[in-house]
Amino acid sequence: LVGGATAQGMRNPNSKTNALEIFSNKIYSLSKKSTLFFLLGEVDTGFVIWYRALKYQESVEVQLLESINHYIKFLEQIIRDGYKKIIVISAPLPTILDDQDWGEVANLRKTVKATLRERTDLTLEYNKILRQKVIDLGCDFLCTDEYLLNTSTGVIDDRFRNKDKNNHHLDLENYADVIIQVQNEK
Repeated sequence: LVGGATAQGMRNPNSKTNALEIFSNKIYSLSKKSTLFFLLGEVDTGFVIWYRALKYQESVEVQLLESINHYIKFLEQIIRDGYKKIIVISAPLPTILDDQDWGEVANLRKTVKATLRERTDLTLEYNKILRQKVIDLGCDFLCTDEYLLNTSTGVIDDRFRNKDKNNHHLDLENYADVIIQVQNEK
């Protein structure tokens, strides 16, 4: 587990989280017959894409594609290195509420003014594009969007929010149940 790892950072050996090195060390310590699961993109769609669009005066769409392309290049390298059983799980839908200013992550992300609905819509678009690229690589893709999304509100269903209001991660038990359900439906 790498806290704060981003798809964007998977091509950056100098990222703040050092995610590339940590992931690479763990992956390459495993047998090439291992099944590898990847779950990245939440930090990208909830913060990094928006932040970089502002910082570099580029569109959100440009940054969205850049993030996905970094993720795909990382996966392509793993495949070239002989790992064939790769399962990518869709980026989780965002949970940080509009104007939420408590909790460490919410405080760090307050520079991004995108609403929860905008961040959710971006995550759905991210997962749609990511899904096709992952399938094109010959990997499996587990999409949890339809289970996490409350279609009445257009944002994540409250049952998937963490019971600790200061924790932006999903409710682990309910989220794990969804991942298992999606995997079993494949």
